[in-house]
Amino acid sequence: MTSPLPAAWSHQSRRRRGTGLFTAGLATAIALVAVGVPGDAAQAGPKAPTPITITFPGGPTADNGSTVSVVFDANGNPNVTGFRYSVTGAAKLTMSASADAPGGTATVALFADHLGALRVHVGDQDNLGSAYSSSPIYHAEVQVVGDPSLSGTLSLVDHGPRAGVTVTLEPGGLTALTDADGYYRFDHLTPGAYTLHTRYEQGCDLALDGLPVTIPVQFDQDLWLPPVQDGAGYRCFTSYYHDYEPGTTVRELFGDDAVQEIGFPFDFPFYGQTYSSVWVDSNGYLSFTDQGGSHQAAPADFPSANGPHLVVAPYWDDLIIDPAASVRTTVISAPGYAGALVVDWHNVAQAADPTTRFSFSVTLYASDGYINVAYAGLTPALGSSDTVTVGIAGPGGGLGIRYDIATEPLLDARSITFHNYGL
Repeated sequence: MTSPLPAAWSHQSRRRRGTGLFTAGLATAIALVAVGVPGDAAQAGPKAPTPITITFPGGPTADNGSTVSVVFDANGNPNVTGFRYSVTGAAKLTMSASADAPGGTATVALFADHLGALRVHVGDQDNLGSAYSSSPIYHAEVQVVGDPSLSGTLSLVDHGPRAGVTVTLEPGGLTALTDADGYYRFDHLTPGAYTLHTRYEQGCDLALDGLPVTIPVQFDQDLWLPPVQDGAGYRCFTSYYHDYEPGTTVRELFGDDAVQEIGFPFDFPFYGQTYSSVWVDSNGYLSFTDQGGSHQAAPADFPSANGPHLVVAPYWDDLIIDPAASVRTTVISAPGYAGALVVDWHNVAQAADPTTRFSFSVTLYASDGYINVAYAGLTPALGSSDTVTVGIAGPGGGLGIRYDIATEPLLDARSITFHNYGL
């Protein structure tokens, strides 16, 4: 067995930064050779294998935020054609490097991203650092010195790391822009208490406000941005899991600016109340209360304290339901299933462009209050039209969420879901 690895360092960000090849000369190499734990070598056979040497050409110290060159040397052992290695905190040898020849060397670059010991662990090409590995693991370390820093990866919930997002560190107003891997970093920090803030503007905005961090106790802080929610707990998120749902029952909604109340055999929860009917407007929205007729466009400040209230708008615009188009519904029910209602604006057109046809649907799920919106036949112009409103509005007080088409245009392949995470 090998000695336990210290848990002070996070391997995740090191892995992001520690795979490049470094070619600095070895003239100043300082050999820090660590032998395998007694007993490991005995498992490999009657003769202990030649140790793998770890050296740091730059010397025993490195500046925080710098690249550290590390040389692995098999010392002529022809059975070693490569190396598996990791840095402080890693339980397994997850990275690999090929030797320049059997029994030869490999040089790798690691990123020194916080103060203290950067400890390197290495084995031969067959050593995974697990209990099943029979060959030894060798260790050496370099001391990282300088000013404290803070770094990590910014990711969107369900969408992974995201580039080009500004992260702000307060006090001081320091900012960092995430790179292609979602990585951000602040250098030359003064020890103390800070907070992290960031916002990613897309169709459904994501934000993180006031995450406390203490420097230098914390040095590696990954960020997961949750969706922005309104005062009642409703959120919006996009996905590629739901398709446009065609309706089956054609409703008496024809021409321009038509409204019809439609009932369904279950109770749907919305902003703390339950409803068993909706008013469907030919202009691409529905409401859980009578809006006093049809409305061709939402107010510019939707959702607003001034209304309209209790609205679900999948594509609110001045639309035409001519003989080639229709509004259709489907009630989905089954034993033991709470039920769902599909409202489908089928083959409709904008009044401003009656020749371009498209469809969209809203599905209301009674069991959990999910509202799913999906599209079919959208052109880029339809998906980014500045006359369209997409979102939900609550019972008052400005509650609701507006999907931002300007930052993330609507797509056939991408659905939008609104949901109260408190349900």
